[in-house]
Amino acid sequence: WEIAAKSIKLLTTSITEDVNIDVFFHMWKEITEREQNDINKPIVHHANTELITRKFNPTNYIWDCKDELDSDIEKAWEYITSFDYKIPNYINTKEKLKNVTKYSNESPCMSQLISMCKAQNIRLEHERENNIQYDVIIRTRTDIELTTTKHKLLSLVQKEKLLRYVQFPKISLRQC
Repeated sequence: WEIAAKSIKLLTTSITEDVNIDVFFHMWKEITEREQNDINKPIVHHANTELITRKFNPTNYIWDCKDELDSDIEKAWEYITSFDYKIPNYINTKEKLKNVTKYSNESPCMSQLISMCKAQNIRLEHERENNIQYDVIIRTRTDIELTTTKHKLLSLVQKEKLLRYVQFPKISLRQC
């Protein structure tokens, strides 16, 4: 999270004139580590929500406990088991699906998708309440560094085919 918070702060301080940057996030209060070979033995830490919120300085945000996922996992299990096909071993019981969803980023990555949707919902709510519409929306993760300039953001807004583009001008991955 420190990488993303630092890059967002740098972005907001370097791009101030004619550009407003609002931050919306949804994050889980639990941070999960796990034994490499045993998904059933997660090591759960609690996020420092006050520090992280202060560092991101969001317009709006949600912190949820991963127990919030239980009803979605229940629905997903009912849906998965409604089909007549073999369920992969790593999610072939409701408990395994629950563990994979809550304590892993492996497929299915439902917790990430749900988190992404919750963040977008609070952004949409903010747009409705304030009668605004954002020109550019950047969806990122806490382990991603954003690097751009005011010029690049403004050039995105001016593109005629903006709605058709998803751009990754530079992407690099690092293994932790």
